[in-house]
Amino acid sequence: MTAFLGVTPESNGDKSLMENNASHKQEITVFVSNSVPKAALKGLVIEAGQMREGKVRFVIQGMVQDSMPKTAQLVENIGHPLEIDPKLFEVYQVTHVPVFMTTRGDKVYRLQGNVTLDFAVEKLSKSANDSIDKKEVPKK
Repeated sequence: MTAFLGVTPESNGDKSLMENNASHKQEITVFVSNSVPKAALKGLVIEAGQMREGKVRFVIQGMVQDSMPKTAQLVENIGHPLEIDPKLFEVYQVTHVPVFMTTRGDKVYRLQGNVTLDFAVEKLSKSANDSIDKKEVPKK
């Protein structure tokens, strides 16, 4: 497949791209836009590069001001590929950014706000693990 803005699209459906389970490393999707301060985006990219486990992907809804050169400039400025996927924004009903999201099986865990990636990963992992722990508690 052809790479676009530094990202090679995957052939799986949107939901299957997001799936992970205990045997797979955690994937965090970060929904962003050009309106997120560049310093914040760069900070997230730096943190993503320092993660030892898991994968972080950054997704925008469309091109910056409907311009490929402006979108390419954003990618160059933050130093990380961006996926353009308006359908993903629609499927997960993302209307404000940034949103950090991961899945476990068919459950979606998300956190919205201008927070660090480390904070988001910690909170999302805790939410997902708490959910798994609650399922494993036998009912009396």
